[in-house]
Amino acid sequence: MLPEDKHGYVRKLRREGSHVVMVGDSINNSPALREANVGVAMAAGTAIAREVADVTLAESDLV
Repeated sequence: MLPEDKHGYVRKLRREGSHVVMVGDSINNSPALREANVGVAMAAGTAIAREVADVTLAESDLV
C-alpha cells in the first residue's frame, strides 16, 4: 500500500470506532503510525518512524 493509503485506512477504522495498533519501521509507515491509537516502531526502523510512534521495540526479533 502507498503511505497515504495506509494512513487513510487507519483513519477510516478509527472513524468507525475501532481501536488501531499500527506496527511499522519506515518513513512510509509514519503517517499511519501517527494516526493509530498506538503506533509501534521497530528498533531497526527509520528515525522518523521511531519519532512518531508511541512505542519503539528495543529488539526487532520478537522470537
